Amino acid sequence: MKYKLVLAFLLSISTSIWSQNYDSFFTKGNKEFDQKDYKSAIADYTKAIEINPKLTEAYCNRGLAKSMIFDYKGAIIDFTKSIKINHNHANSFYNRALIKYKLQDYEGAIADYNKAIEINGYFTAAYSNRGLAKMKKQDYSGALKDYNEVLEIDKNYADAYSNRGIVKTKLQDYEGAITDFSKAIEIKPNIAEIYSNRGLAKANVQNYSGAIADLNQAITINPTFADNYSNKGTTKENTIRNFKGSIAQWTKAIDMNPKFIDLKLKEKGLKKDTGLSAKPSIADWNKPIEGFPKYIKGFYNKSINSDNNDYKAASSDWSKVIDINPKNADAYFGRAISKCYTLEFNSASNDFTKAIELDPKNADNHYGRGTAKYYLQDYKGAIADFTKALELNPKHVDALIFRANSKFFSQEYKAAIVDYSKAIELNPKDAYAYNNRGFSKIELGLKPEGINDLSKSIDLGYNRSSEIIQFLKE
Repeated sequence: MKYKLVLAFLLSISTSIWSQNYDSFFTKGNKEFDQKDYKSAIADYTKAIEINPKLTEAYCNRGLAKSMIFDYKGAIIDFTKSIKINHNHANSFYNRALIKYKLQDYEGAIADYNKAIEINGYFTAAYSNRGLAKMKKQDYSGALKDYNEVLEIDKNYADAYSNRGIVKTKLQDYEGAITDFSKAIEIKPNIAEIYSNRGLAKANVQNYSGAIADLNQAITINPTFADNYSNKGTTKENTIRNFKGSIAQWTKAIDMNPKFIDLKLKEKGLKKDTGLSAKPSIADWNKPIEGFPKYIKGFYNKSINSDNNDYKAASSDWSKVIDINPKNADAYFGRAISKCYTLEFNSASNDFTKAIELDPKNADNHYGRGTAKYYLQDYKGAIADFTKALELNPKHVDALIFRANSKFFSQEYKAAIVDYSKAIELNPKDAYAYNNRGFSKIELGLKPEGINDLSKSIDLGYNRSSEIIQFLKE
């Protein structure tokens, strides 16, 4: 979420009675500053200071010029010198606060903004930027007070509405945030970031059509700003608050071993004819198994029930992010998620691989590729990826469950049980882990123990096994 740092009231104007001696250098420095010729400006401010070492404004403006060429240390020295000469020079406190903020010294920035406001109680930019520093320290109530103060002074301060909207979003007051972003847009209708932020707030109240409209407008205004596309992509996946959480929607747990189903169907004298192709389509994944006993149907009703076009569009948005920044690991991850929803697992695996190349220490990247391989029935490759994910994050429960699933399909039932058991240790309420461990035990001939696990999964809310248990007890 983007906020606006106010860079206002920076250059100071000289009023010294010595102006006839140094004014030409000081004035020339200001013109060079305006022309973005910062090195020349620094040279002329220095000449003015040589003539008048007590010239507060020259130190202040030279500090600004130094900050523009990223000489932050030199800038702070000049602002500090300006303050020593004139303890009531609000601009120098304000400018030094800006540099401290850039250097992530938020406490120091707040202290300087406090002083600038003490000198000038109507210094709206100082209030606004102090609010940002407070946000960085997660002092959202303090930030809210600062933006309220700004708007008491100036009711048309667009950046204050925008930043207050961000604070309200942090406080989960999404409706209040939307109101503030809308007010900011009334005042400044051509700022892409405000539309983007309002879009995110709308998504959080499940107004997805409104969110997409705002994000489209943000892209229209600024088509090169990657965040607009990534925000649109995550909105289309309905996973704004944590887009990586969307992986859980389609990769939670195996329902049961198809070979086990085959065996039980044969015992019942039934023929397995699901109509499922070897390479499933969206229709296949959503199609009930007609003609089978009720308890079998659910095992093939997978979790993907989304509009294929939405995920295609989301994938396109992630591609635009990648076009703008080919080194954005999250964009490759997001596009891979979209491709998984449309069953493009080979392509998804390639995107996860790229995400791993860019961010090899992110466990979710390895986990994502593992799930793609899992659905491609490359269980050996999946196990390798899940193992890497667990090296990076030993408490990654989903990686444990899916590694166990992969071992299950590789007929490594004892090893699968070990992983399911570890997952249960980490999350004793994981019904899927109990369910799948139960089937693993049954495959090893441990029928009573397996039924106990299936029963436990039902107690935890996973009801698909109830009729299987009844069947096994017959």
